[in-house]
Amino acid sequence: QAKERFGLEFTSVEPVNEPIAGWWKADNGQEGCHFDHDSQAKILGMVRDELDNKGLAHVAVSGSDENTYDEALATWKSFSMVTKAKVQKVNVHGYEQAL
Repeated sequence: QAKERFGLEFTSVEPVNEPIAGWWKADNGQEGCHFDHDSQAKILGMVRDELDNKGLAHVAVSGSDENTYDEALATWKSFSMVTKAKVQKVNVHGYEQAL
């Protein structure tokens, strides 16, 4: 509906933000929510399947947008090949400092 109503066309969907971080608590005013690696894999697969079912196979699923490069790499490595095949891009924040 976004395309028809507003002229917006989405190219990707990112279902979780900073999911591996453990500091997320209810009502703390932050935008993230903790999901372990297995839960993230399930969510990514369900989002891919639902996009495909809605005729949106052209919309990429973006992998877990972790808050550091190391966490993003660890999350990616935790995924099976099946999960990785459902993810077209990986997003990551740049909060990590170089040593």
